[in-house]
Amino acid sequence: MVVVGDVIVSKIIKKLVEIGFEYAADRYFARDTRMKDELERLNDALPRILAVVEKAESGQQEVTGALKKWLWQLKDAVYEADNVLDELDYLKLQKQVKEKASGSKEHGHS
Repeated sequence: MVVVGDVIVSKIIKKLVEIGFEYAADRYFARDTRMKDELERLNDALPRILAVVEKAESGQQEVTGALKKWLWQLKDAVYEADNVLDELDYLKLQKQVKEKASGSKEHGHS
């Protein structure tokens, strides 16, 4: 298993792609075709990325300096993606609060 820092890379990559597709399927993001296109591109590249990571995790591939550097860059990208997903969660919640507040005002509630 490749652990970069305290991160198990393949599990996090799979989870981020899964979460990304959930967002793309959500009606809030349904109009954002650019996001869907990026997720499709990532999904197409995912098997190749995971093949390298899984070989390194299983010990079938020696983790050389170049591979180790790539894995660290991948870890950084995973953290950035996680931050983006957190921001999307925040924006979604913010939209829900605004919709709820405007619905309450329309019905005469304060």
